[in-house]
Amino acid sequence: MRTLVALLLLANLGFFALAQGWLQPYVGLATHHEREPQRLAAQLNADSVRVLAAAGSAPAAPAPACIQAGPFSSEQLDRVEATLAAALRNAASWRRLPAEAEGEWRLLLGGFADAAALSRRQAALRQEGVDSEAVGMADTPSAALLLGRYPDQEAAEAALARWQQRSQEPVSVAPPMATLYWMRVEQPDELLRQQLQAVAAATPGSSVIACPAPR
Repeated sequence: MRTLVALLLLANLGFFALAQGWLQPYVGLATHHEREPQRLAAQLNADSVRVLAAAGSAPAAPAPACIQAGPFSSEQLDRVEATLAAALRNAASWRRLPAEAEGEWRLLLGGFADAAALSRRQAALRQEGVDSEAVGMADTPSAALLLGRYPDQEAAEAALARWQQRSQEPVSVAPPMATLYWMRVEQPDELLRQQLQAVAAATPGSSVIACPAPR
């Protein structure tokens, strides 16, 4: 009987020591896991954590009162105008504007009475080692021989001066032909703005921009 009592006393003492953590270094157990102070200690500056609300986005910039879509060729712009005819009526106004001319300056020899005269002069130039190209419509005042193409006005006028030294023929400088156009729209509504953006996105090299300030 005394042996049983002694065993019960030892068991109680062992449980008490375990509950106090005195035996943790020896058996690797602890009964205070429900408090887990080690986890709280691992949270560095836990009291400084704050939940930040997402900042609101900045207000959108107002849409410009005037926009330009393009540049388009004349044929493309014809189709745009036909497609957006109903929406264009809601705008204050719209019009075509020639895009800034880009291309080659040309040296032209004109003044031919008819196609036969043009052909004779072209053959004579060929014998002189000068290549030329017939442009315009034969038997009209616009018929001419293209004598050269130049990257800018200065180069074209220098070539003109050289021709004038050798001949009194009517040679002239022609600027690049502007074949592209902008569609300028005043006070478009949102529907028209979206339609123009869709058309420009489907046309390589085109876009929708705010109208440039007057020069």
